[in-house]
Amino acid sequence: MKRIITFTLTICVMLAIALASPLSVFAAEGNTVLIMNGTQVPDSRELEIVVSVKENSGVSSMLLSLEYDTSVFTLTGLTYGSAFASLSPVHTNTDTEAGYGAYPFKISYLGEKNDTSTGTMMTLRFKIKDDAPDGSYNITLRYDRDKDVAYLNDGKILTKNLLIDGARITLENNSVSKIETYPDSVADPVPEKNDTVTIIIVSAAVALVTVCVVFLLILKKGKIKKKWIKL
Repeated sequence: MKRIITFTLTICVMLAIALASPLSVFAAEGNTVLIMNGTQVPDSRELEIVVSVKENSGVSSMLLSLEYDTSVFTLTGLTYGSAFASLSPVHTNTDTEAGYGAYPFKISYLGEKNDTSTGTMMTLRFKIKDDAPDGSYNITLRYDRDKDVAYLNDGKILTKNLLIDGARITLENNSVSKIETYPDSVADPVPEKNDTVTIIIVSAAVALVTVCVVFLLILKKGKIKKKWIKL
């Protein structure tokens, strides 16, 4: 009898945990991943940074800031690619410093439906300043999390977050010694919780535990009753 009770209680607890698990509560959301790869233009102090979209579960609008060290780099050009082209990208005022002097450099995207395209998003061109000190410098895209990136879902505008791998340029002896891509340090966000589903699942878990407890009490009571009958 003890083995039956222990086994039953174990099964009930495991089922309750499974039902109450956050994995059952949260709706899965795919990632939109941007990766920045850099190369040096031969026989020059210029760099090309290609921003590629590797995964894309859908975006309807974005506001991005291009961030870099202005004491080391000068942004001299931007060419948009096919990824997110349907969102009609527009960048900030380009009237100063070879056309791209505004900092942080803002790029906005806006469309009437989700764009799920992948491929080249943009190609950026930078010039390394003559007096740039040695060191490692990051070039990346930033945005306000849970605010600046959105997608459409059943007529509703919902926010999401990106994974962005930036480019890191290392200068030694006043020249480029290494260009690499570094991983996004921000963890993938937890998808939005559905409160209605949460209530239903938690209620089911509580009900299951209650049924198990009642069942065990009945078994125990029946066992005691049998002992009295034997007496």
